[in-house]
Amino acid sequence: MTGTTLLHPRDPFPALVVNLPGGRALHLPGDLAGRFGVVLLYRGARYPYRNAQLSAFQRVPDGLDEVDASILALSVNDEATTRDLIARYGPAGLLCPSP
Repeated sequence: MTGTTLLHPRDPFPALVVNLPGGRALHLPGDLAGRFGVVLLYRGARYPYRNAQLSAFQRVPDGLDEVDASILALSVNDEATTRDLIARYGPAGLLCPSP
């Protein structure tokens, strides 16, 4: 594989701009500075395992705050589907942290 960079434990996260619903953008890693970031990559809303994973993260926000962790779920969904997932599985602050 050419052009692929593998991350190893404790490697810094590469600079990345993520477009969020509503026209906002999240600049990684800067917007999560001072917190641990969990980036969940998934194929889309129709995959039950990933939906269960989103639901599980939504049930433990206090535990995530205790360890200074933010969750960012990235998928190939369109904005309407993404908004539906956020409404179903958690507040925008959990799945798409505000910068």
